[in-house]
Amino acid sequence: MLLALDLGTTTLVGRMLGNDGVLLAEARAANPQRALGADILTRLQHAHEGGGEELQRLLVAGLRTLIAELLAQAGRPAGRVSAAAAAGNPGISHLLCRLPVAGLIFPPHRSPLKELTMLTPADLDLDLTVSLQLFPTVTGFVGGDLLADLYAVTHANVLNLGSPPRLCASSERRERASHGSQLTADGSRITDHGSPITAHKDLTPYPSTITPHVATRSQSPALGPLLLLDLGTNAELALWNGRRWLVTSAAAGPAFEAGSITCGMPLAPGAVTDVQLSGDRLALCVAGGGQPLGLCGSGLLALVAAARQGGLIDRGGRIVAPEEVGTNLARYLVAAGEGWALCFHRDARGELRLAQDDVRQLQLAKGAVRAGIEVLLDRAGLMPADLVAVCVTGAFGTALPVAAVKGIAMLPESVLDKLFFVANGVLDGLCAYLADPQGAAHLAALQATIQPFPLSGTPAFEQRFLAALEF
Repeated sequence: MLLALDLGTTTLVGRMLGNDGVLLAEARAANPQRALGADILTRLQHAHEGGGEELQRLLVAGLRTLIAELLAQAGRPAGRVSAAAAAGNPGISHLLCRLPVAGLIFPPHRSPLKELTMLTPADLDLDLTVSLQLFPTVTGFVGGDLLADLYAVTHANVLNLGSPPRLCASSERRERASHGSQLTADGSRITDHGSPITAHKDLTPYPSTITPHVATRSQSPALGPLLLLDLGTNAELALWNGRRWLVTSAAAGPAFEAGSITCGMPLAPGAVTDVQLSGDRLALCVAGGGQPLGLCGSGLLALVAAARQGGLIDRGGRIVAPEEVGTNLARYLVAAGEGWALCFHRDARGELRLAQDDVRQLQLAKGAVRAGIEVLLDRAGLMPADLVAVCVTGAFGTALPVAAVKGIAMLPESVLDKLFFVANGVLDGLCAYLADPQGAAHLAALQATIQPFPLSGTPAFEQRFLAALEF
């Protein structure tokens, strides 16, 4: 069996394949390191102050739990795993290997993990009999997770760039599976969008087999400029300019994963995945078709976009007072301290609210991404209209509502009809690598096409970031 592990700052995700590429299991779990810091910088500081062993222990424990779940789903013993690979951002990779982190915290922000690292069973007690192949970092701010994303684009054929932009087939199935019933804020049902979700593995369907796609020697798209966005706590961006990949990262924070949101939750039954303005009502789309329990990442974006459309949030991100709303939508606004909150669902169990700080967290996240895109395009001498496709992967899992992306101005409007959604590009890339007999050689060739481009602290990024905070 083949085992792939996506080492996210907030969430750990794993996938298990048969040696023939047949999918056997997929599961996810919260990263236990969150107990010592929601963001990677806090954890790195803790490690720098002597807490590295504790952080490694927590991460290993989380991976052991995740692997046990995958084996249970697959109905196979650990001894059947013949190869395993993992990828994460530089911080998570250093914490897993228990390496010194000063080089990541302080300039020049470099990582020694420049090649595949083989972590033997003696190095990490994951209950495996094979070594874990850890993808190399690109720089101190761009990790192996982005490298895995690019491997998916160049070798797993996750995008059909010869056709008009659309959802990838696996994402189309996933979107249908993840959408449940639409409800208004008072709990009344509007419409049904698909089968209810009864188990987590139904939330993330994927192709039944993984077959490596052998790319040309350039290991890169041939049709034209392509933008890839891996959206998570640490947002990573890659732009193919026709010659090489320009790559960078931006500290988005956990908002895209709803990790810092008042009623945030992972994509699971009960998560609000989409919100639409229907007259004077907010129509909620709920995973599994039951009552809403909280907001996942896509639901957060969609709720803010719908509230912005309905005049409940102004362009600067302020939740307005009821007297500023000239419609019955004002009933969604409730007093919260010295300001206002948006109560988008109420039932016998209580209320689900969007707080002002939730909106601010999303502004910071989407502002960092939008600014990063604009600076990368400027660096390459390209305009948004020059892009052939924009691939979005990472935190949102399912297809992100395009109306929500437009409503919060996260992407240039001219690229909205070029969006592709890939549920987990990291896992797709890792699986393609494991299934590829020439995986190591292809990975090295891909690395040779990458040019890092730091954003943090540059005047161009700071200026674009401030401008991108508005909706």
